Amino acid sequence: MWTKSAIQMQIESIQERAKFASDINKLLESYRIDDGVFGVSHNNTYELSRGYFVEDKTFDDMATLIKEMNQTSQAVRITGGKFILGTVYESLADTPEDKPVFSIEFLEDVK
Repeated sequence: MWTKSAIQMQIESIQERAKFASDINKLLESYRIDDGVFGVSHNNTYELSRGYFVEDKTFDDMATLIKEMNQTSQAVRITGGKFILGTVYESLADTPEDKPVFSIEFLEDVK
């Protein structure tokens, strides 16, 4: 049984996205990020260290990316001043055959 209304869940989702955007902006102000992948888990922002990132869409600014992000299933790669929205897979075998794959652990394209 659902204990939260659909409106309350939508508000929480928006608040989680806003917090993620704020956390990323603080990181960008404090550190030079050459290449990193960041995601959300339990309303906290984490730099991911494992898995395989598959690009969905590239953005020039974080605000536009946040509007399209599904924080439960997507992550953000920051590289070369660009913000890349994508999906992270635990196994290389789970990644799509027709898209380039980036290894988060080794910070390089693997296919």
